[in-house]
Amino acid sequence: MPYPDIPPFRLRCLIAAALAVLGVAALAEPAGAAAAFPDATPAEMAAGGAFPASGKAAGPSRPGSAAQAAIVARPGFTLEPPSLGQPGWNLSTLQQLNTAAAGGALDLAHAWRLTVLHDPNYHAALSARGAAQTERRQGRAALLPQVNAGYSRNRITGDQTQYDAMGQGHIFDLDYDSTNAYIQLQQPIINYGRYADFRRGIARADLGIAEFHAREQGTALTLSQVYLRALRTDTEWRLAEQLADSLEKQAIAQDRLFEANEGDRVDAQETRARLALARSEVIRARDARDVALRELAAMTGGAEGPLAALRPQAPPPVPRPASLDEWRARVSQANPAVQVARETLRVAEAELQRATGRYLPTLDLVVGYAKADSENLSSLSQRTNTWSAGLHASIPLFSGGYDTANRARASAEVEKARQELRAAQEAAEAEAVRQYTAVVGGADRIRALRAAVESSEQSLEAAQASYQYGVRSNVDVLRSQDRLYEARLELADARLSSLEALTALWAATGELNENRFQEVSNTHLE
Repeated sequence: MPYPDIPPFRLRCLIAAALAVLGVAALAEPAGAAAAFPDATPAEMAAGGAFPASGKAAGPSRPGSAAQAAIVARPGFTLEPPSLGQPGWNLSTLQQLNTAAAGGALDLAHAWRLTVLHDPNYHAALSARGAAQTERRQGRAALLPQVNAGYSRNRITGDQTQYDAMGQGHIFDLDYDSTNAYIQLQQPIINYGRYADFRRGIARADLGIAEFHAREQGTALTLSQVYLRALRTDTEWRLAEQLADSLEKQAIAQDRLFEANEGDRVDAQETRARLALARSEVIRARDARDVALRELAAMTGGAEGPLAALRPQAPPPVPRPASLDEWRARVSQANPAVQVARETLRVAEAELQRATGRYLPTLDLVVGYAKADSENLSSLSQRTNTWSAGLHASIPLFSGGYDTANRARASAEVEKARQELRAAQEAAEAEAVRQYTAVVGGADRIRALRAAVESSEQSLEAAQASYQYGVRSNVDVLRSQDRLYEARLELADARLSSLEALTALWAATGELNENRFQEVSNTHLE
């Protein structure tokens, strides 16, 4: 017989209860970028449209987020992209800031905002973090009820032979419909493996946050290196042009003196030769500048415009705090690579708990309802409505050695992750010491080179004055110009190298963000 269109009242009640359970589970979903904004574009996510601006995860607090809150509380660790110093910043405000700054020189802070909007590697990191956040929901699903439903309808045709008491067979034709419908709810009560899945989901989601932070700091450090390299080539090109312009004016003056029989032909030729070398240096510096600017444009979405120049009287970069021990303490806790290694260890420990759970018995609550019509020959032309509720226990006995091997593998992975954490801490401290020393030593070198530039300027003025009175030769003037050019070039290189070391030191502690870029732009660029 056909299955009736309207199910019984109790079946409808069970379906409504199952949907209610699923609705409660859906309301418990996190309201972060990966959950509440599944369709957000990378640019909207990067600009804050899918991330909170207060440093807390979006949405109501929920169980299981204590580990995430602990990560956020660590120094230099943020859940969202770097703050722009304004609460509630989003894509439109970020674009307005870029529009406002578009008319001026491209400083480091503006370049970072453009990178957040346009850099494909940064957007890939955002997408990877969104994918990792689904692990939290997948792990929680292991603790929630599992509801399954099914329906089948079959047309049965054939014949059936029945024997009477005398052994005579009687054949009957079979031609009927068999239907079967059921709905079942299963809720884990005692299941260590399911709880380990939940813990693993939280750990893998937190690992995704740590990996995003590491890639974010890597992108910021790469941007600072690319920008400062472009600024170095731009400065070198400008100094080379200044030297070439000065030599060209000097060559014209020497030619006029020679034509007026007041100068030496050798002086004019020496000046022209030095001018040719200077022009070749301009060409080399311009080519290097074009390549560096192209690398910068690849990260900033093709940004055009002059770069901000070094501020002439800016103080040398210094690390704050000044104590090396404080930097080492920061690095051991907040270094992005250390955080990734620490979260990787948590994931490995959760995998070990999951492997251990396969040894333990499980207990599930199973509730079901089934409705059948002519389910088989023994129930032909019979309808059955059955409710069932009970406990399902499972005790693992033997799996062919798989569980033992799996737990041994998980235990080895834990030890591997523990050693990798130690290695990451040692490497981070070594990097902090190296960059700290470079910043401190760079400040002394900058002061010495500034004194060398002042001395070279005075030496050039003295050489020019002595040449006018016939005391010094034109070669002495050319050499003084070369020394001044080299001193200015070394000073610019020392200042930029010191800035590179400072940004690398900030990146080692996970602090290279919008505020740091703005600090560099305000203090050292103009």
